[in-house]
Amino acid sequence: MWACLHGDFGAAFAQHPLGPVMFIAATTLGPLGAAATVSRLCRTALRRVATLANEFHVWSLVLVTTLVVWIARFFGAFGGPVEVSSPLMTLLGALGA
Repeated sequence: MWACLHGDFGAAFAQHPLGPVMFIAATTLGPLGAAATVSRLCRTALRRVATLANEFHVWSLVLVTTLVVWIARFFGAFGGPVEVSSPLMTLLGALGA
């Protein structure tokens, strides 16, 4: 999100392929949802977006796309898998466990 805020969509894509897509969704639907609390026009627009999303099975597409990206990263695509480190693992390594 930070890279997208600075206009660096390439870096955002490199960090996570769905990052720019989520940024666009958040920056358009977020304010629309907030404005829908006070504006009938925004409520109507948000209702239309939700109806279209349901008609085109957008949520299924989002789920499948997320799973495909997750599996691809697990096998090394898009900069994955990422080495996981934590203070607990560092402590266990120091203790020889």
